[in-house]
Amino acid sequence: MEFLQENELYINQTVKVSLSKRLLKFFLVNLSRITPLYLYPNKVYFIYSHHVFTDEFEKFKRSILRLKKKFIFIDIEKAIELSKRKKLKKKYITLSFDDGMYNNFRAAEFLAKEGISATFFVNPEVIQHSANFNYIKSHCQERLHIKPIRFLNWEDIQLLKNMGHKIGNHGLNHKRLSNCTAEELIEQVEKSKKCLLEKIGEGVSTFAWCYGTSKDISKEAIQLIQKGHSSTFSAIRGFYKNGVNYHYRDLVIWYNSYHRIEFFYKLNCIKQWM
Repeated sequence: MEFLQENELYINQTVKVSLSKRLLKFFLVNLSRITPLYLYPNKVYFIYSHHVFTDEFEKFKRSILRLKKKFIFIDIEKAIELSKRKKLKKKYITLSFDDGMYNNFRAAEFLAKEGISATFFVNPEVIQHSANFNYIKSHCQERLHIKPIRFLNWEDIQLLKNMGHKIGNHGLNHKRLSNCTAEELIEQVEKSKKCLLEKIGEGVSTFAWCYGTSKDISKEAIQLIQKGHSSTFSAIRGFYKNGVNYHYRDLVIWYNSYHRIEFFYKLNCIKQWM
């Protein structure tokens, strides 16, 4: 009986602490809506997107131009290096795109004109079959849960490289790595990189795992990725943390306003203070 009472006391105290943290977070989040960005720490901000549809393109351009006023755009390799420094004099940002949708190509052209190098995490098997409607229809339904959409081909990938963009590994065909056998992991990680290198040559040093949450990756997958890649990327919001063997990235939907990007930067800072 004493054990139960002590346990109940512990639970009640935990709830009170949790509630106080929630109230503090609520206060800080709302404060972040009205406080200017320059008051927040200088960080390297990794953001990513899947698509830039036609009705998003103008907002995409406006968002990029506004971001250029408050952040310094850098390529992913420089971002990886700077993110591990304790102190930075400026705020930096790097942009990546997952899945290799063709609607990203127009965005890539605009970014190149603005002197911005982005990273495109792609699936080589999907690129190889980009002209096969039945394959693409099945891929979109089973892996992406969307209607069939056009994907980049190998010529497009080479053009992206020529513009100054980076190509990253996103697995062979967008499988959830946490569900893969040892043989399937080799296919998704090592074979995928080999396919990319055969087509575009050197420069495939980063890996972003599909679906991007901690539930979508395994320890074995992380270890295999790190053997052949310099850095691993998730789709989890936040800033780089020492001791964590992957980088965080914030999802951006360009149809939303620029203010949401700035808001989540501030929110990530608040999470580190908590």
